[in-house]
Amino acid sequence: MLSVLSYDALNLGSSDFGFGERFLAQLKDKYRLPFVSANIYYGDTNRPFAHRFLIRRVGGNGFLGFGYGGIKVGIFGLSKVFSPKPTDWRDRKIVVKDPVEEAKRVVRKLRGKCNLVVALAQMDMQGLKELAQKVEGIDLIIGGGGGKRGNPLQVNHTLIVQPGSRGKNVGLLDLRLNPQGGVSSSNGSLVLLDNKFSDDKRIAQLVKEYKEEVRRRAKREQGRKKKAPSPPPKKLPRRDKGGVIKRK
Repeated sequence: MLSVLSYDALNLGSSDFGFGERFLAQLKDKYRLPFVSANIYYGDTNRPFAHRFLIRRVGGNGFLGFGYGGIKVGIFGLSKVFSPKPTDWRDRKIVVKDPVEEAKRVVRKLRGKCNLVVALAQMDMQGLKELAQKVEGIDLIIGGGGGKRGNPLQVNHTLIVQPGSRGKNVGLLDLRLNPQGGVSSSNGSLVLLDNKFSDDKRIAQLVKEYKEEVRRRAKREQGRKKKAPSPPPKKLPRRDKGGVIKRK
């Protein structure tokens, strides 16, 4: 579904490693998912697990695969510090580094290449505010800690928004940039995805296929349990009338 929705960038957090590093890496490669994370690394090689950042062009035109015009948006991901546990003996060790220090390194690279720098951060509001206070050069932070804030909160020169949890809301944000590349004004809101919005046909079909597969597997599992033979009863030693155990 993430592949069908065609996101520009997908940040990684602690829950994404619930089935282990190897499982997540296979999904990333199979569906070509644009994962970003500036502070999640492989412990054995010190190489990043995903792209540290991605640069996307908004507006403008393209010719023979080359883009021009419009503005360039640099997007990077951050997660709060956590300790991923391997679920398979083939899982490689994952290390989560300090998000503030890694953000400083990435922003230094992006500021000279982009008109707008956006951080996707898996943190609560306190962590988002600390990030805005300690790291200069981030124009927008989109928080994934479950809080809801559509209208941006400004901390120093950084705007902070949170769309909430479980994809219940879509965040809309309008930014106006000045000639120097900074944000001159902003306006944001959250749109609740209730019954007023019809289901996307392709996604609805994927959900239907998924539920049918779950039912088939559950039915097969129940069938296995019913057919499983019960263990034979244990043979107890035979006693005579006097209580003496007789053995053959």
